[in-house]
Amino acid sequence: MSFCPNFEKIKIENLITKNIMVTEQELQEIFNELDLDGDGKVNIDELISNKNQALYLSTLAETGNFNNLLTQYDSDSDGSLSFEELKTAVSAVGNLED
Repeated sequence: MSFCPNFEKIKIENLITKNIMVTEQELQEIFNELDLDGDGKVNIDELISNKNQALYLSTLAETGNFNNLLTQYDSDSDGSLSFEELKTAVSAVGNLED
């Protein structure tokens, strides 16, 4: 697996589909950038916002993969991902460094 320290350009979908390793601290920084309103959750509107598209170039929401991600990892079924839920998703595919 490859490690990409320039996480500003990581596509969020790559964290759950490709071999891109991140630490928990890096994942938290990515999450904080995605969480535009600071409520501790990332929803589809935040994912496809202009700011986040510029930062992450994410097509996750546009391709419907966000709905798949929610189905699998949105443990409280609120329509968004908390940091812990995102961490679970990234960890499940082996992309979270210890």
